Amino acid sequence: MADVFISYRSLRQPSVRHLKRVLEAHGYSVWFDYGLLSGEEFAPVIERELREARAAIVIWCRHSQGSHWVREEADLALALGNYLPVLLDPIEPPFGFRRLDTIDLSAWDGDPRGPGLDRLLEQISKKTGRDPAPQYKTLVELQLVWRDTGRIAWAALPLDEKLAAQIEEKRKAAKAQAQEAEAQAPQGALAQAQEAEAQAPQGALAQAPRAVPAMDATRNAAGTAPIPSFVLPEWVVPAGAAVLALVMLLIWSPWKPEQRVVYEPEPAAVEPAPAAEAPVAAPAPAPGSVVTEPVTAPAKITPRLLHVLKGHGGYVWSAAFSPDGSQIVTGSSDHTARIWDAKTGALRATLKGHGGWVFSAAFSPDGARIVTASSDDTTRIWNAQDSTLLATLRGHKSNVNSASFSPDGARIVTASDDKTARIWNASDGTLLATLSGHERFVNSAGFSPDGARIVTASDDKTARIWNASDGTLLATLSGHERFVNSAGFSPDGARIVTASDDKTARIWNASDGTLLATLSGHERFVNSAGFSPEGGRIVTASDATTRIWNASDGALLATLTRYSPFVFSAGFSPDGARIVTASNDDDARIWNASDGTLLATLSGHGNYVSSAAFSPDGSQIVTGSRDNTARLWALE
Repeated sequence: MADVFISYRSLRQPSVRHLKRVLEAHGYSVWFDYGLLSGEEFAPVIERELREARAAIVIWCRHSQGSHWVREEADLALALGNYLPVLLDPIEPPFGFRRLDTIDLSAWDGDPRGPGLDRLLEQISKKTGRDPAPQYKTLVELQLVWRDTGRIAWAALPLDEKLAAQIEEKRKAAKAQAQEAEAQAPQGALAQAQEAEAQAPQGALAQAPRAVPAMDATRNAAGTAPIPSFVLPEWVVPAGAAVLALVMLLIWSPWKPEQRVVYEPEPAAVEPAPAAEAPVAAPAPAPGSVVTEPVTAPAKITPRLLHVLKGHGGYVWSAAFSPDGSQIVTGSSDHTARIWDAKTGALRATLKGHGGWVFSAAFSPDGARIVTASSDDTTRIWNAQDSTLLATLRGHKSNVNSASFSPDGARIVTASDDKTARIWNASDGTLLATLSGHERFVNSAGFSPDGARIVTASDDKTARIWNASDGTLLATLSGHERFVNSAGFSPDGARIVTASDDKTARIWNASDGTLLATLSGHERFVNSAGFSPEGGRIVTASDATTRIWNASDGALLATLTRYSPFVFSAGFSPDGARIVTASNDDDARIWNASDGTLLATLSGHGNYVSSAAFSPDGSQIVTGSRDNTARLWALE
């Protein structure tokens, strides 16, 4: 028995499949008739599912107004009391259903985390008697699809398994061709190679059939950019030209079908990229800049794969070194975290007990403990030496998205989908304070370097600064136009940088919350932003680029030019000379933090690289991936 039944006209199947994924990511089971054979024999199955569902969504659109199947299902749902009408087009429901309160989703563009779904989720909650239980990481991944394909994926064309396989095959072929060109590029010609690669998608699209008038607008769809509403005629959906156009579009998008593959332990080839012949100093800072001196990186680097950390049965969301660099902890969707020996790659312990995905795992400042955050609404503290459970932090009412120790290791702050952050005693797990005030998901929370304050980032378009002792609100950072994905303090605690879906990052005064600078230039959502170790620069990860900025005035210093369709995260090395990025083309990359030149590509993962981090001494990198493994690399 499903929580939700969806009645629809077959021409809107792509929309219904997307809506199904979104509702499932909010914790509801969903049934609709996709996959059933046509004919009268499936009528009893549909009737049974409709009668057993707690909520029956009836999709009213231009195509379903005259469908006798949809009207019959709506009549039965109305009689059963589980009727939940939804408009996908700005129309009136058919005669006999117009006086009933209807949820209007005609303006919803398909964003899985957008506020347009709030009323529908509220009504499903009332019908089912159960509040939504959103899976933050799943919603973020669904949002990646929506970001790059826009309303085409929501309102028009299907993304079935056969098409997904074709897209993946073409995507891999395009990636291999780009890597071959990169490897053959002569030294000093890096910029030309990057420019040629950046122009490849536009060239491919120019040759594709113009089956969808809104295609050009859709390629630029992100954030709140307007996308022309477009409903295909009935004969267009099965047309081969439309499918080909979508294939060409999605070759360059971040979406790909889920993979569950067992990988061989043989080391994969690592391809060093062309680099400058000599260290290049960073551009001169503007007057008043806090950048004290240029940071240089070696002109050549040859990473070597040391170990493949295998054993997880699900995606590896996070991977981090211990403070002394001797151990690595990984968090996975298989409900466990694991501790590994950073020298041998051997598994030291498996931390079992969570009842949901482990989104993050991190060591305490002294390396003696580990904190894990999970979708089971709890946070757990573990002994890093013998892997025993020390405390379970209970109180959140939804996913715990992040958990981190204070600089002295005495406290832990957690961020949750229940719209709160919480401060805990790291010794016994007692709750010290609840940070209430955000109106939507709290995506991240972290301490200031002195441990006196906490900054939180939320889907309510704000970040907030709190007193870490008693949880009082000190300042609200308002100005972003969409979700704030991350927020973090500068090393001296004087500034805060935020990353947002509105395509910008922003620098704020950490004392009073005033806006100091807006970092504009990215073409799509900014996933992460962080300060360099000396605090003079900021790195942001977005679309197909990573950018380096002056942290005092927001001036752009360098752009790490397009090599992958989407960059999840970017971080500086401990000495600030290099940057490592994780992206959805299955690779991580190392860059010169002074001028943005590519130093090396870490290839070998078989799916998205979800995280990448330097060791404390900068000599190694650990990467975590959706291929269920982590990999340890030596920098030589």
